[in-house]
Amino acid sequence: MSGMISTSLRVSNVLLVAAALLSQTAQAEKLRRAEQGDVRLELADPIAAEAPVTVRSGETVWQERARPVDWVRLLDSAPLRIRPGRTLGPEAGSLLFAYDLSRGQAYCAPIDIDKAIARVQCLRDVDGDGTFEGGYVTDTGSGMPESRYLPAMLRGLTGIGTKVRYEPANAGPEQDAKGEVLFAGMHKGRPQFRLRIERELIDEPFACEPIEGGAADECSVLDVQVSVQPMQNGSAQVQVLSANPGRGVIISNVGLTRRKSDASRTNVRSFTRKPIPVETTPAAPAPDAPKPDAPNPAETEAATPDAEAATQTPNTDSSS
Repeated sequence: MSGMISTSLRVSNVLLVAAALLSQTAQAEKLRRAEQGDVRLELADPIAAEAPVTVRSGETVWQERARPVDWVRLLDSAPLRIRPGRTLGPEAGSLLFAYDLSRGQAYCAPIDIDKAIARVQCLRDVDGDGTFEGGYVTDTGSGMPESRYLPAMLRGLTGIGTKVRYEPANAGPEQDAKGEVLFAGMHKGRPQFRLRIERELIDEPFACEPIEGGAADECSVLDVQVSVQPMQNGSAQVQVLSANPGRGVIISNVGLTRRKSDASRTNVRSFTRKPIPVETTPAAPAPDAPKPDAPNPAETEAATPDAEAATQTPNTDSSS
């Protein structure tokens, strides 16, 4: 029993020292222990009907597939976190997605939205040495989490008691979250839409922006060009025309406080990812070919003796 208490005290001391060291670094960097931030999601091609669809406010116009843009893979397992509440650390090999903060990024394990307690750890490389030494836990606000990639807030920045190595990584289609774009009625003559990622309905609607040089009924929303024909009873006929490559959205959380956890609101703005230039190796130059007008050297050498014989002056010495 005394051995267990001694081990527990040693672990606690290590964590206290790590927390103190991290606190000094965080203060030097002016990092917040709790903060709301943004998640950048890339969008695949929209899944939409070819023909126009008639929709009322709150009904789906097309479906989306979204996944975070930036990922890392852990090379070491992160330790269990005791406070606030036991929160398992992600294991080596786990993929963590980027959560943008005011001064840098944290990387979070995807949230299991089917669990009653869906708190996960988010790790941070505070000193930029290529390892995680700090960590937060996610706060989902009030109620159950609604999306694996949209925590309402990160809380409790502290040292994790060890160094956890990581490397940049890419995510595949298995990390896609299903989404949908909903018609949200007309406002001042402009069509409005809302975005849902899994079960998370983004609070603020966004307007469909007119297309320069386009028809009067055409506009762009989330870099998708649509035609919208308002109808009676608040419905509309919407047709997806085309979509720009490299589409993405930034989901932001604002307004969450410790005293009023249900005050958080989400909004969305779109961005376009620039294609990564492909580096190519220049092709080796082709060997020089003989010019059309130039004689082949081999043929010239072979023909030279005959030519000399043909042009040689006959011997006309009369003394013979």
